[in-house]
Amino acid sequence: MGSGVTIYSVAERAGVSISTVSRVLRGSVPVAEETRRRVEDAVAELRYVPSGAATHLATKRQPSLGLVLPHLEGEYYAAVLFGFELMAAELGYTTTVLLANPRENAEAIPGGFTIDDFTVDEAAGSATCPQGVTRPISPTRKATFGAACIRCPLRDQCTTAVNGRKLQLHEHDALQRAHRVRATDPAFQNTHRSLRPMVERSIAWLTRGARRVPYRGVAKNNTWLHHRAAGLNLRRLLNLGLAWGPTSGVTA
Repeated sequence: MGSGVTIYSVAERAGVSISTVSRVLRGSVPVAEETRRRVEDAVAELRYVPSGAATHLATKRQPSLGLVLPHLEGEYYAAVLFGFELMAAELGYTTTVLLANPRENAEAIPGGFTIDDFTVDEAAGSATCPQGVTRPISPTRKATFGAACIRCPLRDQCTTAVNGRKLQLHEHDALQRAHRVRATDPAFQNTHRSLRPMVERSIAWLTRGARRVPYRGVAKNNTWLHHRAAGLNLRRLLNLGLAWGPTSGVTA
């Protein structure tokens, strides 16, 4: 059945009120064992799946899993996100994606200045370029150097934009800078290589050295990578305390 089945259908089948069905599904309030059994039997018979949106409104909580990625470019991170969202949805969770985006540190010109060559003074609300020109940081965390770039002797190392260099600073810019510095430490790099997640290691196997893919053809290998990413992400969640509740996955 399943399709079109509502909480009203379950309540009618079990011979109880809608609020009783809701209490049994949430497991937040004690319910008589016989009543609980009738509701659970009705849920199983009707193959009722609670509406995620309705549950969130009723409980005023929206179970969500966070995923931090550096960017969404290329097939690797797309596969990771796809697998993560797929398994999260099956467990009743929404997915929140945060882009740490280390590519903000990429050179506007190859071999030129990166964002880390600009000095940011959060207390003063300003950013200073390598030439020593200081500009205010806007409420949207932008610093525009504009006309100062026109005759700047360092322009060729900084920007090709007609209107000059513009910085878009992340709200956690200082933290990102600290992490980028830490990432250059050989000891940190060695630790990361030995302990990094298997999802990342899997893609490294495919893109570095002369590793072979397990199947012939793009479609099969693409499916394999999606499933491997989903499986490894789920295993990681289980290791972090994810367990099956009465109607969905719960975290310890």
